[in-house]
Amino acid sequence: MARRVGTRLSITVSLLIAATVAIMAGTMTWNTMATLAEHYGPEGLTLVKRNLLHLGLISVLMVVTGILVSYYLGRSFAQPLVQLSDGVRRFAQGDFQHRVYLRSSEEVEGLAMAFNTMAVALQEYLLELEQHTQYRERIESELRIAAEVQRSLLPKAPPKIARLELVAWSRPAKDVGGDFYDFLDLGDGRLGVVIGDATGKGLPAALLTTECWSIWKALAEEVETPAELLRRINRALYRSVGKSGRFITLFYMVVDAPSARIEYSVAGHNPPILLGRHDSRHQLLRSDSGFPLGVAKNGEFVNTQLPLEPEDLVFMFSDGLTDARGPDERRYSYSRMRTQLVEGRGQSLNDILGRIRNDVESHVSGRDLYDDMTAVGVRYIPNAECGVPSAK
Repeated sequence: MARRVGTRLSITVSLLIAATVAIMAGTMTWNTMATLAEHYGPEGLTLVKRNLLHLGLISVLMVVTGILVSYYLGRSFAQPLVQLSDGVRRFAQGDFQHRVYLRSSEEVEGLAMAFNTMAVALQEYLLELEQHTQYRERIESELRIAAEVQRSLLPKAPPKIARLELVAWSRPAKDVGGDFYDFLDLGDGRLGVVIGDATGKGLPAALLTTECWSIWKALAEEVETPAELLRRINRALYRSVGKSGRFITLFYMVVDAPSARIEYSVAGHNPPILLGRHDSRHQLLRSDSGFPLGVAKNGEFVNTQLPLEPEDLVFMFSDGLTDARGPDERRYSYSRMRTQLVEGRGQSLNDILGRIRNDVESHVSGRDLYDDMTAVGVRYIPNAECGVPSAK
């Protein structure tokens, strides 16, 4: 199309120039012949007539010459613009290697140089964008794999322990998270339950929780008490992360269903809540000592034992649940969670956890999570045959 426009422009310019030349030449020649006829009389008129044929031939020749000259001049002006237009078209069609080189006026050559500079800059940008996209896709793929690995570490369902009803749920703020929980059947009706929360979120937190979970899994069955287990985990973590400022909070509890009692130890984790059938049966499972794991080399932890009454519920959670923020920046809060626990008395643990999940989702209103959220519930029911499936 650009070529057709250039050709039409050349022809138009050519005709205009040729017509102008012919009119000027004809006007000058006619004035000359009129002067001869007036001066020489009839002989001059005969001379004029004789030269009319010469005048016609000269005019035709001048018109043809003017057309050729102006056509050449018109193409000389339009051709660089045609080349520049063709370069833009080829670049737009994906030929990013194409460049425009012109020998023309300074202004037109300046346009060609600007086009080539733009083409180089755009080509470099596209290459950088492609590399960035490939890097992002690789990171996203690695995060998906990490998320799958982390999900595989969480129990697919709680173990079946007579007299205990069990439930658990976790939702990371990102693809991978820093919260974890697990159950461990210790035999003879005893159950180990752990919940942990690493500093931060995302991949660094996930790596720390994976390391902590691995140590806990390796030592839990051979260590006598929860406090001793936390001491050994702390020493191992301190060797690897003590100087980095990273740490993990943890609550570990052993439930002895036949004896109707629990024994627990705390490493800086927010205290779980124990609720009974009646309002008077309510307390937080605190500890007077116990720094987060990985902070101090010789951290001290204590054991605490409590008897269980029928239908006692121990509800463990990470602070990402109570700190979940709504659009107005208000936190979900411990009191709001406790209200759902109290109002859900008599329901199954799955239903109680469902109430809390629905309530916190309503509070967040689709906003991105501030932190990972995890909850684990253990209820003592003397007549229960086994636990219930974990909520997903």
